[in-house]
Amino acid sequence: MSEIEREIKGSPLTKPIQVGVDSYLRTKFFCIPGHVVDFNPDEQMATVQIGIEKAGDDGSLSAHPEIIMVPVGFAGDDVIFGHKVSSGTEGLIYFSQRGVDNWMNSGGIAPPSTMRKFDITDAFFDPKFRSLPNVIQGFKNDGAWMATKDGAHYFHLKSDGSIDADVTETNWKTGTFNIESTAFNVTSPTSTFTGSVTATETITGKVISAVQGLFVATLNMLTHKHGGVSRGNQDTDGPK
Repeated sequence: MSEIEREIKGSPLTKPIQVGVDSYLRTKFFCIPGHVVDFNPDEQMATVQIGIEKAGDDGSLSAHPEIIMVPVGFAGDDVIFGHKVSSGTEGLIYFSQRGVDNWMNSGGIAPPSTMRKFDITDAFFDPKFRSLPNVIQGFKNDGAWMATKDGAHYFHLKSDGSIDADVTETNWKTGTFNIESTAFNVTSPTSTFTGSVTATETITGKVISAVQGLFVATLNMLTHKHGGVSRGNQDTDGPK
């Protein structure tokens, strides 16, 4: 122990200072785990509950009051990454060193709404942190991915550049859809195309079924007839 530390510990002011600092810190909030009670998707604000009980001077434990109108963090600006926030979603609650009411209403640079510091009412919620009972199932420690909570369905961009996806249904609404591939394989019992299909190379298949027409070199095979022949009662040979 250094001479300075010894003098501080031996000072009659040490205990009162420690009690004063502890009493002051009991009224301030910095960062603490918690969870969502209710979420407003239009305003991206939540009511949150602190996850660690507060201790009274007599040693008793009690829950903190719920905190209302807490902004919830989502990554992005021009492009946003959004996700569902449900009741019970865990995360970290951060507390601003100044009152944020004016900033919340105007953004940019705003004057402090009050002179309060590290107050429970000036909270922000970050939903990225979880307790052990709520760890992510099927965590993939490779590349980047999105998945359902149970890990059953996912979209996985691997570190080697490949993509794996397991989803129940995929719906696309887009303009031009371009695919450049060395090979494009589709395994499906049925495939439906609404609209015209153009192929610049050969189409190979076991069976081609045409309902209204099958054109070969501008000739409709369903209606094409040969001239210069006489009708008879025999069938022709197969194609040659």
